[in-house]
Amino acid sequence: VGVIELSGVPVWLVAAPFGGGSVWAVALEDGATQAFLVQDGQAVPMDITPRSLPAGAPPVLAVTGDEAYLLAGPPEIASTHLRPAETALEEVLGVITVDDVLDVVFREFCVGK
Repeated sequence: VGVIELSGVPVWLVAAPFGGGSVWAVALEDGATQAFLVQDGQAVPMDITPRSLPAGAPPVLAVTGDEAYLLAGPPEIASTHLRPAETALEEVLGVITVDDVLDVVFREFCVGK
């Protein structure tokens, strides 16, 4: 891909599959954002919204169809979008959740009234 010129100091970098390549978004030290479409060995700047985030805030990259955008705002907003992905990943990895433990405890050790 070569060198990608940034307009500031990068703090966060996120990427996701996008079309036939991938989209890469950078949050800079001052909160400004930049994005690039990387495809066939080329990185092409692309527009992404919002153009800035609160300085130091971790970006969440969302891709829907042919649109990529960053989620910004309080962490709880981003976490509502991340929960389905986290749940799916936990299922794939076989992570044991609190609900799994409670189900076993009540099924194996609790006697009905």
